[in-house]
Amino acid sequence: MIAFLQGYVMVRDSQGIVLDVKGVGYGLHLTDAALALADPRDVHIRGYWIHTYISQDVLKLYGFSTYEERLVFTLLLALPTVGPKLALAILSTLSPQELRRAAQTKDQLSLQSVPGIGKKKAEKLILELASRLDQLPILFDEEVVQTMQSPQPQKSPQPTEEPSAIKKPSAIQITQLQLSSSSSSSAAGASHASSALLSDLRSALKNLGFAQEEIAFALQKVLPQVNEESTGFEELFKASLSVIRHSPSPRSSSRSFSELST
Repeated sequence: MIAFLQGYVMVRDSQGIVLDVKGVGYGLHLTDAALALADPRDVHIRGYWIHTYISQDVLKLYGFSTYEERLVFTLLLALPTVGPKLALAILSTLSPQELRRAAQTKDQLSLQSVPGIGKKKAEKLILELASRLDQLPILFDEEVVQTMQSPQPQKSPQPTEEPSAIKKPSAIQITQLQLSSSSSSSAAGASHASSALLSDLRSALKNLGFAQEEIAFALQKVLPQVNEESTGFEELFKASLSVIRHSPSPRSSSRSFSELST
């Protein structure tokens, strides 16, 4: 069984990516957040935790940025009314923690925010999830989960250089957002981390084909909400998508993933 793959993104479209692992191309289906960051124009090594889905004559690989997401994906597939497409849509909309919280508090509205889930479907999923999420306590053990993150994208080294250690995405956290250009020297470290995350958000939304006006509007709404160290890229990315999708008159994306991949 393939548990993890690491390599270079060769191609990306609306369905997923082709990952070059030492000359072998693997087709992977990804969550929206992971797909937005998988830009074939960037020369970076990317790693994904893999779930292999086999059904009759179908074999598909699903890739996840964290081991936690992969385990939740497997749990969702065990539910009688959930297939791989819906499970991926759920994880593209809700984090594992948000999904668990929705099940515990019977929050049907959170599940209804997932494309393809209506009121009746949400009610049924809440009942099914409530008795299953506690079967995977390792998912929500913070110390354990942080040791299971996929490596952060690493730029390909020059032939004469030694590869540098690959950092984990969980290390990228926001301690303070400095929206003013006149930030004090004591906040320099936090400002640098915030700027890097802000750049990643802009790049990811741009890769999805959103217009500059939409991106600026989404970031303006989302960034003031960031006040905790635990807030990372994925949470902000999902919040930004939600702002764009629910804005009064959003402009439709002008470019498709196929166009962006070329």
